[in-house]
Parts: sequence; structure tokens; C-alpha cells
Amino acid sequence: MSEPKNILVTSNDQFNDLIFDFDLNYKTKTYYCELTLKQIWDNFMVKTRPNDRWFANSIEDYIDEIVKQKAIPLFKNKDTVWSNDTGIDHGGIGKLNSVYLMKKDLLNNVNFKYPISITAFDKTSFVIHPGGTRMMFGNVYLKTITVIITDYADIIKQYPHLNFYSYELINYDFSINPLLHVEVPSDYKYCPSAFDKALNPDLYDNCGNKVNSNNRKVVYIKEIVDYNINLSEHSYHRPGTINPPRKFSLKNNEIYVDDMLVHIKENEKWKIAF
Repeated sequence: MSEPKNILVTSNDQFNDLIFDFDLNYKTKTYYCELTLKQIWDNFMVKTRPNDRWFANSIEDYIDEIVKQKAIPLFKNKDTVWSNDTGIDHGGIGKLNSVYLMKKDLLNNVNFKYPISITAFDKTSFVIHPGGTRMMFGNVYLKTITVIITDYADIIKQYPHLNFYSYELINYDFSINPLLHVEVPSDYKYCPSAFDKALNPDLYDNCGNKVNSNNRKVVYIKEIVDYNINLSEHSYHRPGTINPPRKFSLKNNEIYVDDMLVHIKENEKWKIAF
């Protein structure tokens, strides 16, 4: 396979050319649609493999699992941690930091604007990335979001109730909000592990740990992501670069980022405080 690509997309024509080449080279079909987070959940997210560590039958259960597995372990030894602490799980504070920034935007009437990418490998195996954290807001954010679906198995015909369009008709202005077109092998060390887990479920246990490395299926995947992803001031999942450092606190059944309440535990279940 060729080297990974990160290409800044600033126009619809450029986007169309990149998608055309990807579909041609890797025998995929790419579609565009406008869906609510709840529609994405009902049609794609809930169909994820039941042995996946993030599997849940509802958005409420999904939030609870993520908080318990990603956030709570941060506070094992102390009730307050900082984004620049050494030895901290940056995946955990990255998730909390993303929820904090998204909630902050919504409270300031700033809508989710960047597309969600869905990769369909087969009838029951989907990867939502980027977009997994936004799915946590599926019961509170009711507006539609631009969705780009890369179909490896010609499964879109199974969704006649959803309006899929050619990617050439995408309703997105790249000149105002440029995006990064990312192409990378699914086994590349910096590729999100969700793709490899979806392609090779038998090579992982239900905690997301590799249990086998034989007969690994590898494909080229693409994502359409926020071009600010690597800038420190927009570091959703990399809060270690934030200056001044950001504070994360657990107080009884509440989790705070700086002074904002982001998660609260009610009836034995963690939820987004909104």
C-alpha cells in the first residue's frame, strides 16, 4: 500500500476529485446524506458488533459505558487531574475534553458543523469516526449533520428510508470550513484502532486488546476530518497541549472540566449534564 495521505480540502471540486480517485482505487462507493445523531445511532451505531467494548443498545448506555471505561479510571488515585500531568491517560482526558468543548459550543449556540464519517465494511460492521463523541449528544442535539459514508460492501441499498445522494451533491462549503481528507491503511500505527477491530473482530477480546495477529485483513480507509485537529487551540483529543493546563475533577457523582459540569451520575448511570 502507498503512504498515508493528509490533504487539505478547500473546494467542492477538489473534494469530488479525491473521492472519485479513492472509490476507483479501492473499489468503494461514497455517499452523502444529512442525518440526525439519533438517525445515525438507530441505523448504524447500534448494529456494531455486540462483543465490541463500546457496544450499547441505547445512547444512554453508550454514554455510561464510555464514562466508566474512559473517564472514571482517571480519578483512581486522586479526585483532580490536570491536562499536563505526567503519566495520565490522554485518551481519557481527551474524551472528557471533547465533551466539554462540544457542550460549550452548544451552550453558545454554535452548531456541530464538521461532517461525520461512517465506514461500512459489511452489513453489521460500521465505524463512526470521526463522530463517536458527538454520538453521546444524540438525545439533546436534534439538528441534522452532514454524513459521508464509505461503502465497501454495497449495503446502502438496504436503507431506502434514508436519503443518500452522490458525494458530488454534498451540502458543505469547504471554502469556509476546510477539511482534511485522510487516507491510511487500516493497520497503520496512527490509524484509529476502531477500523482494525471492525475488520478483524476475532483478533480482539471484548476489552479491545489484541489476542491474535494472524490473518489480519487490511484495507485502505478514508476519513474527512476537521483540519484544525492538530492545532493546539483546537485539541479536542489532545488536551495535553493546552496552555494554561485544564483541570478535570470528580466530585461525588459529578465530573467537571474546569468549572463546567460535563457528566452526572443519576440512578446508577452516567449521563451528559446538559
